[in-house]
Amino acid sequence: MLRSDVYRPVTDEEVPVLLTRHPYGKNAHTMDKPYFDHIRVAAQGYIVVIQDVRGRYASDGEFRSEFQEADDGYDAVEWAAQLPGSSGVVGMFGRSYHALTQWAAARNRPAALRTIAPGFSPGDSMLTGFMNRGGAHEFGSRVYWSHRHALDTIRRLAGGEDNDRFAKLLDEYEAHDSEVTSGRIFLRRPLNRFQEAPPLTVSACRSFGLPVDDRGYEAVETRGIYGDLDVTAFLVAGWYDIFLGSTLSQYEGMRAAALERGSEPPHLLVGPWTHIDGTGRFRQEDYGVHSGTTMLGVDADLMGQHLRWFDAHLKGVTAPLESVSPVRLFVMGTNRWVGFEAFPPPDSTTESWYLQPDGTLAPTEPASSEPSEYVYDPEVPVPTVGGASLLTGSYPAGPADQSVLDGRADILRFESAELTEPLTLVGRLEARVFAETSAVDTDFVARLVDVHPDGRKILVADGIVRASARETFRPGGEVVRTAPTPVEPGRVSEYVIDLWATARTFLPGHRLRVEVTSSSFPRWDPNLNTGRDPYVDAESQPARQRIHHEPGAASRVLLPVLPDLPQQ
Repeated sequence: MLRSDVYRPVTDEEVPVLLTRHPYGKNAHTMDKPYFDHIRVAAQGYIVVIQDVRGRYASDGEFRSEFQEADDGYDAVEWAAQLPGSSGVVGMFGRSYHALTQWAAARNRPAALRTIAPGFSPGDSMLTGFMNRGGAHEFGSRVYWSHRHALDTIRRLAGGEDNDRFAKLLDEYEAHDSEVTSGRIFLRRPLNRFQEAPPLTVSACRSFGLPVDDRGYEAVETRGIYGDLDVTAFLVAGWYDIFLGSTLSQYEGMRAAALERGSEPPHLLVGPWTHIDGTGRFRQEDYGVHSGTTMLGVDADLMGQHLRWFDAHLKGVTAPLESVSPVRLFVMGTNRWVGFEAFPPPDSTTESWYLQPDGTLAPTEPASSEPSEYVYDPEVPVPTVGGASLLTGSYPAGPADQSVLDGRADILRFESAELTEPLTLVGRLEARVFAETSAVDTDFVARLVDVHPDGRKILVADGIVRASARETFRPGGEVVRTAPTPVEPGRVSEYVIDLWATARTFLPGHRLRVEVTSSSFPRWDPNLNTGRDPYVDAESQPARQRIHHEPGAASRVLLPVLPDLPQQ
């Protein structure tokens, strides 16, 4: 049995149902109130249903993360549509795992499901930030997520809370909690040692052993199914969210399907938010009072935007939605919300900015030169500092200052001249790095940084590619599962690094910086440089990396330049 809490408006009329399903406990909804306030929504004339998924908290059965949600979601939608007082139509809402359950239900096409509103949404591909990124494992987030939500697993393993086994497992959990919060747990090697910790969700840790060509998760991915769905969608994302890439791909897939069949395109809202922090107010870069989910400029707050969407698609009240742009983006730097017809904007153009041999960055191809070099040692990886991550509090996500890494010799830095005019980027970001390595496998990380006149170096976007997975990750964000292959030491290869996207104006007096390195720990598992599987092997060796910047091998970053930012 799947158990739910049901909230009803005080009315005799039949009203639509809004459903969310997640594994975090149906009574723990207060943490999501700034995102979606179920009491406020019920008061606006909706039945709101919050359901524990199978095998979690009040619901019976065994929890099989992701794989159970399509069939269970179908049943939940059909059941919700028949609740007393229901008008027979259902919408779904929620972020993160709540978003995954929406796509899963929509896959099975329940007749009552009319629209979904997935936010911070995983699942387009398990290789784009959920389990894997560029061939590297999303190491830190998987460990953090599985540990953070292990208490219900402990209760079930112990058969309840009033016994010695529960007390023993809880003691083990507390010991591992100190390791997680301090970051010590991330030093465990090999990666299969994480299964020695019973409180951790074993399925999450087993994903460390999956190669990029494993097809076991294709059945729960949304990539390739958008044309088969018969729901409308309102997607919400954050520029510093770990699922930004997936959410944008889902929007693009839904939009392409809508254009092909002549139906309503999806809406997209992206703010300067992390997976957890929706304020837009960060210590090292503050985007102002209008950047948070509770005050989106002159438009409705995030909850109001959800209501506007559901009113249009479940109640037929379409006028308020028709008055807004289908894409609303917060443009950092200018710090304001801007409406567009699509993402990326049709009038943005791609410019190549090249890594130069003298350490500069410019929109001109470099002359012949010797490559730049550094040594990557997996035993002393570059620490993660901000970005689109989901880690323990010791490693906060967001627009962090990279100056703390300036003393490291294992990071190459290429910096533009000081800008004399604003430079606005809105769209997808990508690095093409021509490199050689002394190893049979290694990683390359690229970062785009906004260098402020006061010396702050704010991370805009970053990405990674595992050299052995280079055939899987292709230009334009294309992902084609291909068996990993070793590299030939000393041979120059081109590596495509997907930096996902941004909407940012680099102001006069600022500089663009591109950084190239080979690790970001503990966000991604450090490559051992040996070609052996880090899941079962712990031995590593240093690698000498050579980054090329000459004709025929001109490393560069592709920037989506918007000539004129709409005035709104």
